[in-house]
Amino acid sequence: MRWLLERGLFAPELLALGRAPLADGRVDGAQLLDRFERELDGCLLSDMLTEQGDRFARDYYERRWLADYVDAVGGNDPSPYAVAWNESNWQRLAELLDRRYAEFQKPKRRWWPFGGG
Repeated sequence: MRWLLERGLFAPELLALGRAPLADGRVDGAQLLDRFERELDGCLLSDMLTEQGDRFARDYYERRWLADYVDAVGGNDPSPYAVAWNESNWQRLAELLDRRYAEFQKPKRRWWPFGGG
């Protein structure tokens, strides 16, 4: 959720509900994420995101999320959910998500060689 928030993929109307601007006008992400955790049980719903954010989140979560998460921060832990969450792990994961999002935004080529529509 932090990555989506920091990349501007949350729906603007949702941000307005929990707006806690910092001095530079940005939303206080930690406070907003804490509110989502408390009030929504940490559930991410499609209407919480922009259209582009929703398409990326659905596509990425279904196809690559767990494998990428383990590759980025899993290390030698017996379970990917036992990973110590710290800023270093966050930065590795955020860099990977940035690459995946850039790939997602590239135009997709059709797999069929013939014309039509």
